[in-house]
Amino acid sequence: MGRSTLNYLAGFTLFVLATSANALTIDQGIAMTGAASVTGIPSNGEIDFTGSNMATTQGVINGASVAGWTTILSNIDLPVATGSVSPAATIWTLSSGSTTYIFKLSNVDSFSDNTAFDMRTISLFGLGTVTDGSQGTAARLSLSGNFFDTNGDGTWEGNVSEFTVQAVPIPAAGWLFGSALVGLLGVARRRQALAARDA
Repeated sequence: MGRSTLNYLAGFTLFVLATSANALTIDQGIAMTGAASVTGIPSNGEIDFTGSNMATTQGVINGASVAGWTTILSNIDLPVATGSVSPAATIWTLSSGSTTYIFKLSNVDSFSDNTAFDMRTISLFGLGTVTDGSQGTAARLSLSGNFFDTNGDGTWEGNVSEFTVQAVPIPAAGWLFGSALVGLLGVARRRQALAARDA
């Protein structure tokens, strides 16, 4: 492994570690519940999702509880096609006082939309980021609920049974790999210094 390669890998690793050290911490998964409505069909590539009277039931961000915070889920164009979402779609805004957290969905891992009799069941799993404008962290989204078209006008109303956001931790192996790279870089530089001295 050449010196330039080691320099690149070490620099990249240090960047990742430094970024992670300044990231938001989600110590407890964020969970939300409440009434919601859905319009649109998946064949159009997205569905319109609006949450009403939704609030967090649990969640800890940067050591502070966000339980009971207001959750804004208004007229969201929720992507349903699996794969990358570009640009990332804002799914929810969580706020209290002067603090606001935003979750942006960047990838849809799976989506299902099934109708049986008069009940429509929707579930989505995806990956994105939670930010507060200056810090952020990778997170996973889980959304599911049952909806009913009681008026027959194409607007399905119901309750969200699961809306959770979980942080995506950096595996311990990643930290060990980063430490190993930095160590290799140090050894390579020492050998180069010794070779130059003996020349």
